[in-house]
Amino acid sequence: MKVSLLEFKVNDHSFGIKTEHVKNVFDIELVKPVPSMPDYIAGLTKNANTVSLLVCFGKLVGLTDRCEDPLGKFAILVDINGKYYALVVDEIVKIQEVETEEDNNEPVKFYNLKGEVIEEITPAFLKQKIKVPPLENENKKKSEKNSNNSNQKEENFLIFLLNDKKLSIKTDLIDRVEHVEALKNGVDIKNKDWIESVVLIKDEVIKIGNLKKLLNWEEDKSKGETLIIVGSDRENIGFLVDDILDTVSIKESDIEKNLDANDIFENYFVYNKSVVPILSEKFIKEIISKNAVQHGKKEKKETDTQTLSKKDFLIFNILGERFAVSMEEVEEVMDFEGLNISPYITENPFVKGILALKNKSVFLISLEKIFNKNFDKNSELSVLVLNQNGIEVALLISKIEKIETVPDRNIFKLEASKELIRGSIITKDGELISLLNIAFIKP
Repeated sequence: MKVSLLEFKVNDHSFGIKTEHVKNVFDIELVKPVPSMPDYIAGLTKNANTVSLLVCFGKLVGLTDRCEDPLGKFAILVDINGKYYALVVDEIVKIQEVETEEDNNEPVKFYNLKGEVIEEITPAFLKQKIKVPPLENENKKKSEKNSNNSNQKEENFLIFLLNDKKLSIKTDLIDRVEHVEALKNGVDIKNKDWIESVVLIKDEVIKIGNLKKLLNWEEDKSKGETLIIVGSDRENIGFLVDDILDTVSIKESDIEKNLDANDIFENYFVYNKSVVPILSEKFIKEIISKNAVQHGKKEKKETDTQTLSKKDFLIFNILGERFAVSMEEVEEVMDFEGLNISPYITENPFVKGILALKNKSVFLISLEKIFNKNFDKNSELSVLVLNQNGIEVALLISKIEKIETVPDRNIFKLEASKELIRGSIITKDGELISLLNIAFIKP
């Protein structure tokens, strides 16, 4: 039988891997170092909005003593039973067909092609050698979860806040979501109808409706911060809401029918112990038909739940290195100066002592040993109190930088990681920021 091999070289040695296991080949243009990883991991890289672990293939097979700088080299993104790693190689030679016997599950095979010996590297071999879990994209995980539950039909909803009440709308009715800062050159419409203004958003005219007015709810003076635009790229209308709370997938069996049946709300479901009414699909389509601005045909936008699903991350600096943690894991941020810290005798090199908080005490952790640097005692340091999967610590940091909202498609996690890094995010500026894993420094 014939198989197709991608031939590559490392230190003038020839190797091959079946093309069916190759997802992509690309030039390495960005490397984000990750501390405390095995010596065959060169760092993280990004290609086409995908983040991968860089594996020094030469180090993995014993051809080199250390990982050399991978910048400018080639990466082969390989699929190992659904797990992806980027192998750092010196040269991509060619793709060729070779004659082989039926697959006998050997981790390494050899071919003699015109006097040149090529060693085939198999997923079984890489699985034996690579002991670090791969990065998993949050969108991919959700997609797989939905696939596993495909026999139980679900519907996706966006939950929003209006006058302190939770409401929802099917995500497939939503064109996009915009912040009020995107609204330009608004013109108020003075009439008794619920449509109150026309605005320009990214060179597109949108009518804005007041949902509170339509529902005959008492209006407060504050205006909503977020605009939900329903419809399509050819005809749409928007309405302001106070806040976006979440996107959820609800099984059909969990959607209760006939909630005071009317033209606006049709059904409801329970979310965080609250009843959440669903805006009627018929109602949404009617207001689009009656009020929407018609647009010329444009390129289709990405409007699925992955676009709307986002998470907030706190980005901070430790001795010149930037890290991030989910805001859900942040309990408190405080100045280091003046804190009550008691000494604690331990062999753990990361523990600086015990920090007394209002109702509890936690270990104070420092990563100075990781970076072989010491904090400047004269600088204004901060302490970050974190609770990550039940592990609670106070982390000494140089400074807080910012909070950034990141879509799920730009979140990549190392599942069950025991390393210092548990994944990475891509910021809106395209920068890779490592996600800190406090389980690595558990006292």
